[in-house]
Amino acid sequence: HVPVLSAATEQLPAVPDPTDEDKQVLARLRSALGQALVGAGEVEEARRSLRQGIADLEPGPATPGRARLRRTLGWTYWQWGPVNEAASLIEAAVAEARACGDDETLRWAIHDLGITRDRAGGSLDEALEYMEQSFGLAKAAGDRVLMQRCYNNLPWVKLDRGDPLEPVVAMAKEGLRLARHTAEGEPDAPLAHTVGWCSLELGRLDEALSYLDESIAAARSRGLNQRVLLCGRAIILRHRGDLDAAHRDEATLDELGREDQPQSTPAQRVGRAIARWEGDPVAAMSGLARGMEECHVAHLVARMALRLHDQALLERAVSFHQGVRRPGAVSYTH
Repeated sequence: HVPVLSAATEQLPAVPDPTDEDKQVLARLRSALGQALVGAGEVEEARRSLRQGIADLEPGPATPGRARLRRTLGWTYWQWGPVNEAASLIEAAVAEARACGDDETLRWAIHDLGITRDRAGGSLDEALEYMEQSFGLAKAAGDRVLMQRCYNNLPWVKLDRGDPLEPVVAMAKEGLRLARHTAEGEPDAPLAHTVGWCSLELGRLDEALSYLDESIAAARSRGLNQRVLLCGRAIILRHRGDLDAAHRDEATLDELGREDQPQSTPAQRVGRAIARWEGDPVAAMSGLARGMEECHVAHLVARMALRLHDQALLERAVSFHQGVRRPGAVSYTH
């Protein structure tokens, strides 16, 4: 898509005396080009193009095109980092979309704001509020692509909060059921991964493995990134005691090399820690604790600390979890 969108964005500015509608069409094309460039690995080029699009519409009143460009630019930061630069861009997108009545960009930007709050270490309760608001808006508008995104992301935030597991699993499975019967987007790979991880939390290891197999097969058939999925399957295989199969997935990960995408880092850290547990549990726990910046990592650190009777590290993990909850919020163990 990049060559086609690039050609379109180069030709439209040459239109003599462009109307406001022409400018909005160009903004939408630049937003789509930004997403396509990110998909092609050209993150900085995407950001340059998106910033140019925003600048071309300034100054002036709020417009859907500029709101969409701001939201897409913010998305590149929570996807590829640094995450702490995403919030101000997405907040501006929310404000602009609301001001100009762009309901589509508004519901997507609200969802992105929830993800940003989660990824940047903010309040999980606040992140959940934004995502649930977005989910409600998506359902009201019949926006099935955003609904599928919500079905995938909401369970992870609920898992991190320590919500009761059965409702979380039911929500993830409902999302996967709908994804299997739609041609919109490519949601079944991440949703099957989410259901698999929920099943792991419940101790249903065979079921968890089946869902991870499904997620990897779906990702492979679409040419999607399989790194986090392979890491998740290796973790489940180790829990099942199938070390040879886990080693094969870990070897594949090594062959893929390192990746800079921020959200893959905690999953790989967890995978490495679990791989080390068998031979050196103290080193496994210490390595994981050094990168305890997400709640599901803190939960695993707490479990390791309990097994190794490390009271100080257990208290640190619990304190981390409480720090991303509102005072007085109810927390459940899982």
